[in-house]
Amino acid sequence: MQTPTHPWRTVLMVFVLIVGTLASAGCAGLASPLAGSGGNAPLAAGSAANAPDVPDVPDVNDPRLTITKADLVNPTTLSIVAQAQAIPDGTELRLDLLAADQPTAWLAEDATTVHVADGRINVRATRRADAAALDCSQPLAIRLSGQVNGTTLEPTYALTIPAIYQAEVCLPPQAIRIAVGNGGNVRDAPSGAAPIIGQITLGQEVAVLGRLADGDWYLLRTSDGREGWAAHAALSPPEAQVAELPVLAPRNRTATSRSTPPPPAPAAPAPIPAEIDGIPTIAAAELPPEARETMRLIARGGPFPYSKDGTIFQNRERLLPLRPAGYYREYTVPTPGASNRGARRIVSGNSGELYYTADHYASFRRIVE
Repeated sequence: MQTPTHPWRTVLMVFVLIVGTLASAGCAGLASPLAGSGGNAPLAAGSAANAPDVPDVPDVNDPRLTITKADLVNPTTLSIVAQAQAIPDGTELRLDLLAADQPTAWLAEDATTVHVADGRINVRATRRADAAALDCSQPLAIRLSGQVNGTTLEPTYALTIPAIYQAEVCLPPQAIRIAVGNGGNVRDAPSGAAPIIGQITLGQEVAVLGRLADGDWYLLRTSDGREGWAAHAALSPPEAQVAELPVLAPRNRTATSRSTPPPPAPAAPAPIPAEIDGIPTIAAAELPPEARETMRLIARGGPFPYSKDGTIFQNRERLLPLRPAGYYREYTVPTPGASNRGARRIVSGNSGELYYTADHYASFRRIVE
């Protein structure tokens, strides 16, 4: 027997089917943008994929050291300026002059230690008295180094040697490094009677600039940058290196070989006048050695050790003969042990006259050679 069907049951079943279908479609529609690989649904704010690119900002508490200037202001002095961040005043740092990234012994011992003051370093570092000439064909640089709160700091700054100072600071391009085979004196001229200006020792490496034609004397660059002569017996160079050396003239100095008799003694010089133009005189031989060296630099036109050398001397004190403006020029005579230019000067006139003052223009003496 067939069971009767009630209409309200049919309506209810259709309603349940419709609701179930709509619910399934809605869930799928909500899920598909997230599930698909190319979906465009927005991500939650602050998610990694949506985070903006933020540049790294230096922490002001991190110690930083930056060299802003390193100049050779004269053949014996470097000027160094650096900025310090988050480095306490008084912090001690090491200063080095590098050649091909290796420390040199060019700086004086007391110049290798510097301190931060007012957030910066501003120092003048001097050259050692016995410093060897630099090989300026290699890259030169200034380096500051130290430890600050566990951080290693060692910034560098490229150093260029001005052309005006290269003759006094750098090895000459043609110099050949030779190990000394014996040892002996270095003299001011190629003569056994010439003044001694230094010494060389067995095994020491020296810069040799050339030799005389007879091979008896060799021109060296001394450790303090001067040129001097060593006898063959003192240098004892290998024959292979002798052949590489250029043959030099004795540079207007009399070369006295072992077979040449000494020249006759010069006649006694005429006495010098007590005054010239009302100014007391002084013999060049009586001047300090530094003044005689300044005279030699003036005669050959430099290079001079100080930037103010060769500037116009105004003669404001009117102690020198009155001349047109620009007639006189002044040059520094270094004072041993002084940290500045000192009080000694030589003033040169356009006609070649020279005046010496040891008290910063308070008095003058006319130099007589």
